[in-house]
Amino acid sequence: MDVEISLARTPCITMQTRLYKMPLIGGIGMLGGMLPLLLGGDLRLFFFIMATLCGISMVLLLYRMGLDRQLLLMGLGVSMVINPNKFFLTTGVTRQHFGGIPAPFISLTDLVFFCMLIAMIVKSNKATWLNSFTLFEKLMIGFYVLAMAVSIPGSIEPPFGVYHLMFEFKCILLFVTVVGLGQERCLRETLSNMRLMFAGIAMGTLMEVVAVIVEYNGLIPPGTSFMGITVGGFKESLAGMLTSRVGGTYRHPNYLAIPMAAMLVPFTALALTNKKAWRFLFACATLSAGFCLALTLSRGGWLAACVSIAVCTMVMLSTKEGIRFIRRNSMLVSIILVVGLVTGLSLSDLIRYKLFHSDPTNIDARIALNDMALDIIKDHPLQGVGLNNSVQASEKYGMMEQFTTSVGLPPVIHNIYLLLAAEIGIPGLLAFVLFGASVCIKGFLVARRFRYIPEIALPLMALAAGLLAYLLADLFGPGLRKQEIAYQYWWHLGCVLLYTNALLDQLGITHDGEK
Repeated sequence: MDVEISLARTPCITMQTRLYKMPLIGGIGMLGGMLPLLLGGDLRLFFFIMATLCGISMVLLLYRMGLDRQLLLMGLGVSMVINPNKFFLTTGVTRQHFGGIPAPFISLTDLVFFCMLIAMIVKSNKATWLNSFTLFEKLMIGFYVLAMAVSIPGSIEPPFGVYHLMFEFKCILLFVTVVGLGQERCLRETLSNMRLMFAGIAMGTLMEVVAVIVEYNGLIPPGTSFMGITVGGFKESLAGMLTSRVGGTYRHPNYLAIPMAAMLVPFTALALTNKKAWRFLFACATLSAGFCLALTLSRGGWLAACVSIAVCTMVMLSTKEGIRFIRRNSMLVSIILVVGLVTGLSLSDLIRYKLFHSDPTNIDARIALNDMALDIIKDHPLQGVGLNNSVQASEKYGMMEQFTTSVGLPPVIHNIYLLLAAEIGIPGLLAFVLFGASVCIKGFLVARRFRYIPEIALPLMALAAGLLAYLLADLFGPGLRKQEIAYQYWWHLGCVLLYTNALLDQLGITHDGEK
């Protein structure tokens, strides 16, 4: 039986309240009609605001119909896969504040999770919500935000840092919102909420694989855009041949590879622990994520997926209950393995070329960028050069002109940890790493306590392994600077902590580890 999120229900509207609110509604209508004049004739902005208001009205209508919980949670999942940094309107809806940076007004993901946040705040236990985080987790998040904020004033372009700080704050707010879904301290409700969110992610992944197949077969031109959703990758020379590397709606193969690698194990775990239609959905999502990951030809994504699969498999095989669980689900496991093997064999030549015949120029360029990051860290160890200012600082180190001339791209550091240390200092990097690692380790430890109940332990173990995939993949790129990936990473962190807290509550243990 589904359990509702704690949402305040509004009373029925009587005729008296309708009459009372008519002047207010009329005033809002007049203001809406005057918006084109107030906005200087910018019709794109007018249509954007109208679309946003219509979206909010639709959510409120669904809320009154009792369908808000399912649609909000599943909508959040879908939106995080399908281009969440643009609203479904047009790529031209931007504003040029913050130093001329094209800044999206609001994304579909923002709209959904803000509605969730408001709905939970209306009727929530603030003390329970705050107690969902340990003191260490609060300190690390706080110190990470402080390090980002402190780095901005002395940077070359402070507006760049302000814009990115706003985005990081939204990601952390998403994390807090997801953890807040566990306020009722009910394992059944937590599992239901997580399944709905992952169902949305699974549906988004199925849409993504369609875009990838269409792109790979050249059925659409590169960079095709529809309602703000752009599909595109690029061609790379491997062993003297031009080979397509798909980017899907993430618009870059390496960016597409990271979430696909991180979702591979959780999708598999959910397919094994659910029945009927849910099992079919998550099994299809597993195969779709694996197929997308293979076609990206991303070595970092492959490594992250292999490590997360290996870790989760070893932990499952370490107990008799885990072995028996895999045997009970041997048919589904065999199907996934066979399809994966067939896909790998069909792409074996491309995989071999990518692993052993890649252009060394790309690797040399990344090494040069990471060397520059080490020089920046040596010169600015505590405060960095400023949040989102490493590209501007590269001019001082002689890399800006070199890259823009030879490659035609800005010199972006291709290691998220070096990038963070260079921009916000070593203390800020330590806060970021310690927070992510603590949530990941906590998830593994709690899953281990339930290892004799694989149906409960496996999803949490898979979530923690997926989180590990994010942290590993970004050793080779700046993935967490991509809005889509950053959203998914912080959402994933929230899911691990949400499930961990629910299991600790079952044991009668506080989230600080005390009885």
